[in-house]
Amino acid sequence: MIENFNDHAERKVKNEFKYLKACIIDLEYGMRMFHKKLENIVDQCNYMYSDNYDYSSNTSDSETELSDDMKTHKRACLALVNEEIRKQLPDDITNDA
Repeated sequence: MIENFNDHAERKVKNEFKYLKACIIDLEYGMRMFHKKLENIVDQCNYMYSDNYDYSSNTSDSETELSDDMKTHKRACLALVNEEIRKQLPDDITNDA
């Protein structure tokens, strides 16, 4: 009887570890895809206003050098990045904010 219980417990633990490993693999894949999406968005943002970006500026925010259209594009890109981040966060984190 004890031997059957031990076999059952061992199988259950192995199955739980397999499930946990599969979840971790899914999470890693999801995070890689998430980072690729963010990289694409950042690349698009950089492309949209790169010609007007003042690299010699002493300030980190060079919006003073951007036209109004470019400022709008920059804000839109940042909003897209924030939206992608919020989509990837668990609901309990985003609801608390």
